[in-house]
Amino acid sequence: MRLGESSSLDDEEEEGSKLLGMISNLKLKDILMPRFDPEMKSGRVVEWLKKEGERVKKGEPVVRIDTEKVSLDVESPESGTLAKILVNPPEEVPVGTPLGSIRLEGETEQVASETKPEFAAAQLGVSEAQIPSQESSKVGMPAVAGESERGLEFRASPSARRTARELGIDLSLVKGTGPGGRITSEDVERYYEQSRQTSQAQAQQQRAAEVAQPIPSAEQALRPTPVKVKKLDAMRTSIAQKMVESWTKIPQVPLFVEVDLGETEKFRAAMEKMIGRSVSLTAIVTKALASALRHFPDLNSRLEGEEELHIFEDVDVSIAVALEGGGLVAPVIRSANRKTATQITHEIEELAAKARSGKLSLSEVRGGTTTVSNLSSFGVDYFIPIINPPQATILGVGKVRRGEEAAGGVRGGSPVCTITLVFDHRITDGAEAAKLLEKIKEYIESPYLLQMA
Repeated sequence: MRLGESSSLDDEEEEGSKLLGMISNLKLKDILMPRFDPEMKSGRVVEWLKKEGERVKKGEPVVRIDTEKVSLDVESPESGTLAKILVNPPEEVPVGTPLGSIRLEGETEQVASETKPEFAAAQLGVSEAQIPSQESSKVGMPAVAGESERGLEFRASPSARRTARELGIDLSLVKGTGPGGRITSEDVERYYEQSRQTSQAQAQQQRAAEVAQPIPSAEQALRPTPVKVKKLDAMRTSIAQKMVESWTKIPQVPLFVEVDLGETEKFRAAMEKMIGRSVSLTAIVTKALASALRHFPDLNSRLEGEEELHIFEDVDVSIAVALEGGGLVAPVIRSANRKTATQITHEIEELAAKARSGKLSLSEVRGGTTTVSNLSSFGVDYFIPIINPPQATILGVGKVRRGEEAAGGVRGGSPVCTITLVFDHRITDGAEAAKLLEKIKEYIESPYLLQMA
């Protein structure tokens, strides 16, 4: 021990106690990963809406997260200052994980700066990792070996702390040889030299292991090297899981039919003239599907387990909406069988806008009993969509074709499109599904019937 170290020991102990007292008195409130619905197990942080040190109000959005279905904003639990960001984008963490902490109103910046973990660690000779985050409801002392009721027994001389800072050494890993286990600068230098020698030995072993690696096979050598590795986000992961579940568990049968849209276009033109706005083809198809399913209630259902068919009174239609940055959501038109095509058009526009701005709520994307997927605007003639489990049906809509584009130029050049009904063969057979498709076609080709359906 160097001259002067023992004389400053009492002063250091007193200073350490004061700093720990400041840490204990600092009032923080954690921002936790919330559970928005019973099925949610984790969420992915995609963007912090506030920076460390910025003031926030209670209920103000501070961080945006991705769930399986939608992006949602997490609100601040209290008013104060965003003290610390604990989870950075694009990390995914379980429900209940602290994402950051709020310094409550009333705490001064001076106290906060003096009690930052790194400042306290440097003064006390401990690592930042040994000072845990605190909440207003629970404040703990650093978990250090040798801790007693009187405070911290872990000691390091000023020169040892200075040497540790210069060499980047965590003092909690250094064994002290001074009186009472006190860490000296010699202890720090000895630990540094031992660590350096260990690192060199490990590096030599790593190089030897790399040299000993077997020569890749011809197949491996021909395998292309990816230019980029991209982690699937929460939404795409959920879509992938759902599609695998649907394709492997549900026996799906597609049925196709060509629909004459001549009367439908006249209806849309008349409605635009009457009310000053267009009625979308998706809305007409949605209304036709919902009205037709009222005649086939067993197909407005879901199979629970292997023996129970749950049948629903209202037809809640999910509308597949493609997002600009990739991904797909399906907001729900509730009780579509009870609404007009005009009302459905308005709802689809509102929900699609919310979907593309990431503002859909979970209640707006859950609970559909069937789905409409319209790819007509993408120039797709027809396609076979995959059922969205646990639903029993899905309807795909292809592009509108005119004149010679239609099969054989039928109907004197009337516009036509192909619709595809995919049904769960466990629930019904082809004959009943064909009758449902026939009814959907009838409603689309006679849109004025939808006003009474």
